[in-house]
Amino acid sequence: MKKLSKELQKQRDDAAFELESAAEEFNKVRDSYNDVITLENEKLREAAEILEAAIEQAKQWANVDAAGEIREYMSERSEKWLESPRGQAYEEWASSYEQFEIESPHFETPEPIEEYDVKENPFEDLQDEFAG
Repeated sequence: MKKLSKELQKQRDDAAFELESAAEEFNKVRDSYNDVITLENEKLREAAEILEAAIEQAKQWANVDAAGEIREYMSERSEKWLESPRGQAYEEWASSYEQFEIESPHFETPEPIEEYDVKENPFEDLQDEFAG
């Protein structure tokens, strides 16, 4: 055999056509997918910003507002009261509000998929004839 048969050449051409058709379909679906994830990523980022603001507001309330009010109450008490078991319990109570934390969500958004670029003739680097 010194050359690909006509049948093998036809099969090659058919395979190239199928590959190109499949790549076109893949890229159409990829385009739709990328459109959806782009839109949903934007929505997710917006929702995450709103959630982050709510988390900061909750932390502010606990760490500053509530803890501050407890501390203010404690500041109106005597040194003896502060050292008493009740005063120590108030200290722990105030500290629990000052140390209050809420974890922010951690997530990664998917990246768009790149276009699949198939050569017009993916078999062009293969020789039809034996060169030896």
